[in-house]
Amino acid sequence: FTTQVRLLQEYSKIYMNKDVYFDQFNGTDVKKYSKSRFKLTLLDIEEMSFSKQKNYLWKQHIEWKKNGTQTDDICVIGYSLKGVLKPKTNS
Repeated sequence: FTTQVRLLQEYSKIYMNKDVYFDQFNGTDVKKYSKSRFKLTLLDIEEMSFSKQKNYLWKQHIEWKKNGTQTDDICVIGYSLKGVLKPKTNS
């Protein structure tokens, strides 16, 4: 494991996942979904509600693997810091 430090904003969203989402093979040419494609997908859907994000990710997964076999369980967890972090005020 590596430690990473990030500056978070009040409206940041954080995603945690098992690596198996992007390790899934598609059903046609045996390519993995890939970590870079997964990151781009999250950037594409970040403005959607979490409910819509869930549906979108599920649909992407089904379309990607087509008739291929799912190789492992999949878990993606997202949460928003909206209302949790308060901006600093100079008093």
